[in-house]
Parts: sequence; structure tokens; C-alpha cells
Amino acid sequence: MATNIIELLPFSDNQSIIYSSKSSFFSPSLFGKGRDGLLFLLSMSSSIKCPKCRTWNHDEDRCLSCGKVLNLDLERALAAQKKRIEQENKPKNWYELYYERIKKSDSIIDKMVYYAIQSVVVSFMLFASVMLAIVAFGPG
Repeated sequence: MATNIIELLPFSDNQSIIYSSKSSFFSPSLFGKGRDGLLFLLSMSSSIKCPKCRTWNHDEDRCLSCGKVLNLDLERALAAQKKRIEQENKPKNWYELYYERIKKSDSIIDKMVYYAIQSVVVSFMLFASVMLAIVAFGPG
């Protein structure tokens, strides 16, 4: 069984070429020096070009130069979080405030109004569901 001999050949100041004797052809992979001085494999890492400042970034969620978000999942999560915070901080209109007040009220009149509104909403949903079922299953 052949052993895999790996040699680290100098390439430039902060990069090296790795050569594996197990591979059938010479396939160099570049190593680069990260921000913290550790070496990481560039060929197995994802590289993305920042659309704002046009610099290449390796395995980063944000651009090292300008700070723009490069990870699409992170960008979507940040947008969803921002939208949720805006929804929470949005002032409520008069109807929502009145509905919450009568929902929590102990007054018999407020409770009757609350249940009347609920019954109208449920009746409308029932009517709409039956109409949709007739339209969907009616024509044969």
C-alpha cells in the first residue's frame, strides 16, 4: 500500500504549494495566511468577490474591506430580523387597540361585542371555505 507523502514547497511570501505523491498528476493547492497568522487551504475554501468594493474574501460572512454581508443566508436572516423588529415597533391602529381592550375586559358588554366579532369572522371563513369547495369540486 502506497503512503501519501505530502511536501510543502515555498511559493511566495505568505503562500505555499502542497504536492501529494498519491495523486496521479501534480495538483497544487495554495495555502494562504489568514488574519490571525494561521495557514488555511485556499483551494477547499470558498472565495467570493465583494460586489461593493471588488475585493476577494475567503470563507468570510462579511467583506474584510468594507463590511458588506457576503453570505446570502446571513443576509436573509438579518433582513427577516429587521422586518420582525419593525413589525414589533410599529404603532397599532385603533382597531387593534380596541380589539385587545375588549378581549381583556371584564365588562359583559365588551365580552358580547368580542364574541359577536369572533362569530362574524368565523361565519365569513366558513362561507368562503364552502364557496371555494363548491368551485373546486363542482365542475366535473
